[in-house]
Amino acid sequence: MNEKTKIKVNSGIYDKDAVIRTIEILSNRFYCELESSGSYFIITISEKFSLSSEVNLNDIFFDHLNNQVIRRAVFEETKNVRNFIVGKALFETEAFDEQSNYFDINQYDDEDNYILDPKNISDN
Repeated sequence: MNEKTKIKVNSGIYDKDAVIRTIEILSNRFYCELESSGSYFIITISEKFSLSSEVNLNDIFFDHLNNQVIRRAVFEETKNVRNFIVGKALFETEAFDEQSNYFDINQYDDEDNYILDPKNISDN
């Protein structure tokens, strides 16, 4: 039987972005409707396909919702590290002086000092 489950989510605890991302993840297995009611989001969930065993849609929803909150926290905490890694990778593909193996800003415009692909990443 295709029963609907209503889930009440406090918008003071969970932001709308996390709720929407959770609905997006669940949308290939469940029908999801989102309503806003004061300081709560009300999500109505029903199964698209009849599952063989009893599932607790409330548990499934909050598992995914908490995963989204954790992902967002990790994303924010590691933003500087990711920027550093990407910046370092981009810097290492720029101009280096082949004799001394360090970046020489005075020789940067000299075509001979460009190492465009020092790790042969672009080679087939």
